Amino acid sequence: MEILKDVAFRTAPVSSIEALSMIREIRTYPLVSGYRGAEPMDQHALADLIEKISTIINQFTEIEAIDLNPVIARPDGYTIVDARVILRKVP
Repeated sequence: MEILKDVAFRTAPVSSIEALSMIREIRTYPLVSGYRGAEPMDQHALADLIEKISTIINQFTEIEAIDLNPVIARPDGYTIVDARVILRKVP
């Protein structure tokens, strides 16, 4: 979604309800919800991922960013293909 500049933002930590709201805000939501007969992606699994990452970011202040790219959404969950955690520099 980053390449399409189709993103939603919240302040961490987010709840599962907020995460579902974020998913439903994106312009490409029809692709997630099952467009033209395609099977819908598991939105609750994606919301759970967003909630967990936001909790990790909130608990570990030494984390500057977490990049999961790509995350492949499926009807039965998701697959994180690559992940990168960037830590803050210690003075």
